[in-house]
Amino acid sequence: MLALTISQIRGLSGTLSDDVFFTTDDGQQGIWQYDAGSSSIVYPDNTGTVLNTVDGKVIKRIYSGPASVKWFGAKGDGVADDTTAIQNTINALAAKGGAAFMPAGTYRLTETIQLREAVSLLGEENRNHTVLYGTLLSYEGTGIAIQCYYPNGNPGEGNVNTISNIVIRGFYLDDKNNTGSIGLDLQGFRWCRLEDVSVSGFNKGLHTNNNYYSTYGHLQFIRFRTHAIHSENQDNNTHWEKIRVGKAKEGSIVTHATNFSYAYDISMADFCCETDTQHGLCFNYCRGVSVTGYYYESAGAAAKVSAILLTACQGVNISGGAFQGIGTTDRGVYSHGSDEVVISANWFNGFEYAIVNSSITAGDNKNFIQFNNQIDEIDGDYSRLFADGQGGGERIGFRHIEWCRYDAAPRAGSWNKGDIFWRKTAEAGQPMGFICVAAGTPGTWVEFGQMGARTITAAPNIVPNFIGEEVLDTANSKWYKSTGLTAGSWVAIN
Repeated sequence: MLALTISQIRGLSGTLSDDVFFTTDDGQQGIWQYDAGSSSIVYPDNTGTVLNTVDGKVIKRIYSGPASVKWFGAKGDGVADDTTAIQNTINALAAKGGAAFMPAGTYRLTETIQLREAVSLLGEENRNHTVLYGTLLSYEGTGIAIQCYYPNGNPGEGNVNTISNIVIRGFYLDDKNNTGSIGLDLQGFRWCRLEDVSVSGFNKGLHTNNNYYSTYGHLQFIRFRTHAIHSENQDNNTHWEKIRVGKAKEGSIVTHATNFSYAYDISMADFCCETDTQHGLCFNYCRGVSVTGYYYESAGAAAKVSAILLTACQGVNISGGAFQGIGTTDRGVYSHGSDEVVISANWFNGFEYAIVNSSITAGDNKNFIQFNNQIDEIDGDYSRLFADGQGGGERIGFRHIEWCRYDAAPRAGSWNKGDIFWRKTAEAGQPMGFICVAAGTPGTWVEFGQMGARTITAAPNIVPNFIGEEVLDTANSKWYKSTGLTAGSWVAIN
């Protein structure tokens, strides 16, 4: 075996004294072998896995597993432009598939990296957490950093025109100059995985289009300018787990943190989202959506933003979430024209309405169920559990319904006209509850209804429970009604 540099191997000619070589170049070390049966026309020099001598001999790298981008000339020092070397690695693997591996370091990207069929892109994950990241991709362009696109450039029809069997894993992608349009653009993505990736900056952190049967997990998005995640035109049979969405870049206008349209069979678990002036999760015309363990926090006051916004969706389950609002017009879950929606076992705090069910047109009945959801009682300002918009819904029967219950009218917090508290303890002659007749802090409240009646055997000489209470003198079959709150304020009414 001869120890040579890549340049020295390329300079060989004539009869070789040995057909096995070891390259000594930094980052490009490895074992190579002369392949007498191959032609340089079929196997051109690509620096990383194939070398050609001056007289056309083909020398191939002997390896198994991923191919390092450093074999193809990437430096990972944060100074050199590594775009071409990384793209060449991917292109070299395209014929048979494989994985392009980026060892720990900082790789400068100035143009879009195009992924190819069955070629994965792997970074060196930071398992010991001694530094902020293992592999950092620093994008300095104005377009898309990493793209996986339809083979011929358009969606086509059916499943023929797709890219499949790709894993993207283990790196930090940063929009250095805050001028990039999209961090990861994945279109026609089938049977693939995106995991352990952090994206910082960009107009959109992740864009997906017409993707199927894929898994997205352990992702983080921060400093995005319009969407952390934007999925459109189907993102079917996909699973999302352990997603973290941080605040958008300060001063930017963000429409939605995450947006899904025309997709079905989406499952999201352990999803964390912090927003400033925009919605959290948005689903438009989706079918079969499951959201569990979703934590949402609003960091700024904005008009009518929602932790989850549903528009014309069907078959939605939202459970086990914690939702923290801040604006007095915030909504927890806002469902607009959606059907077969179940919302259960969630915690809401700081919203004007925790749950809103609104129909697109009056009389458009939808199946909508919410149960076992909790409003934090400490938050007295604009916290109501449920608001039913126009159209109503299907009738649903329960053996037991838990209401907002207290034995006195509220003395703090802001309330609207028509808000109701039901009495917690049931005693004959007591009011059924309290209703707000004038909005305010805490507003004006009056008793309503009466639970049965107290009975006496003579004219009443007892203190009324409330103005308007009625008691029955059973000895004389006479009813009395209180006009005040003293024992002498009873008047006969029959």
